[in-house]
Amino acid sequence: MTKHDQGNQHQVDQIQSVESGPIFRALRQKLTEQQEISQLMQVLGNEVSLDSGRRPLNLRLLRALRGETQKAFIATQGFPYMSDSHYGNIESDRREARLTDKEARKIEAINNLPMGWLDRDNGCVIFLSHEEFRFIQLIRRAPKEAQVAFATLCKHIAPQLS
Repeated sequence: MTKHDQGNQHQVDQIQSVESGPIFRALRQKLTEQQEISQLMQVLGNEVSLDSGRRPLNLRLLRALRGETQKAFIATQGFPYMSDSHYGNIESDRREARLTDKEARKIEAINNLPMGWLDRDNGCVIFLSHEEFRFIQLIRRAPKEAQVAFATLCKHIAPQLS
């Protein structure tokens, strides 16, 4: 084996040791989980009815839940360049000021909200009974496999409930 071949083999060995290492396995697992969650969101998005037109109301709801003024909310959401009046126009749903998909996902991430939270009807949650709210909490605390199984079940029974 030539020195060049030995060098190439050494690089291959290094790559294989990294790929079989715990950090790489953890990253691959995390990526797989994120892909599954994205696929689940896509399926549920069709069932939940996501609509970017709900963003102004949900922004007001989120700001109220956080108990922040417009100025404080803008700062905590990572938009230091945004003026109070521009944000006010977004909350008021003025056509000249709309929250982009990228900005919506950023706000959801900063607040540890599920992807699509700003685009769904969150107002209905306010009127849940105690039992319904507890049921949702149980689902959220369940292992990912159980959540995926439940989502699959809901997908199959949803047409029958219509």
